[in-house]
Order: sequence, then structure tokens, then C-alpha cells
Amino acid sequence: MDLTQIGSANEDHKKQGLVEWAMAFKADSWEEVGKINNHSIKEAVKTMQLIVSNPSEKEKIRMREDARRDEITTFGEGVDRKCRELEDIGLPAPIFNNSTFIFKTTVMSASFQEQLMEDASIQRKNALIEN
Repeated sequence: MDLTQIGSANEDHKKQGLVEWAMAFKADSWEEVGKINNHSIKEAVKTMQLIVSNPSEKEKIRMREDARRDEITTFGEGVDRKCRELEDIGLPAPIFNNSTFIFKTTVMSASFQEQLMEDASIQRKNALIEN
């Protein structure tokens, strides 16, 4: 990330919050960082200030983050294993969606593969796909 090129960021960079993070890294004071309207940055600032003001918290925070990373790694390995198992029994790969900050997984059944997609329609109520 080139912090001197913040002004040339595209819409995707802005949507992902990269501009705000670049501004935080480029800031000269805590006051500048505090003016950035981004929840994740505000939480990072709180954590950094806690560590600076109370060094014993640093180890607790590190241990909590290590545990969270281990959980994510374990989850990822489980996903890979389940994808291989589905493939081994002839089912399609699952569909993953995390566009709403909630990770959703859709696993299709064997009978789903046999249904004709041209018979499917999207209903307005709850946007369900039905045959």
C-alpha cells in the first residue's frame, strides 16, 4: 500500500476501508486517527492505547488473538475437508457467501443436481428459489 497515493484510490479501495486504514497509518497523532470514522480502526486504537497504558494486557490480548487465529485455521481446514468429502461422493462444491458479515454455506443435495434450473423461479417473499 502506497500511503502517498491515497487520493488515487478507486471505489473498491474505499468500500473495503483501505483509504481509512491508509489515513490511520499516515496520521501524525492519535487525534488524527480518532477523527477517522471506521469502527475497526477505533477498536484498534482502543487496543493499542490499552497496551501502552497497561503492558500486562499485551500478553492477554496476544493469547486471545492467537486462540482466535487457531479457531479460524481449524475452521478453514474443516471446510477444505468437507469440500473434498462432498466431491468424493459426487456432490457439487458448496456455495460460500459472506457478503452480510455472516458466513453462509449452502450444500446441494444429490436430488438438487437432477432438478432442471429452468423450472426455478425467484419469489418476491423472502427471495426464495423454488421449483
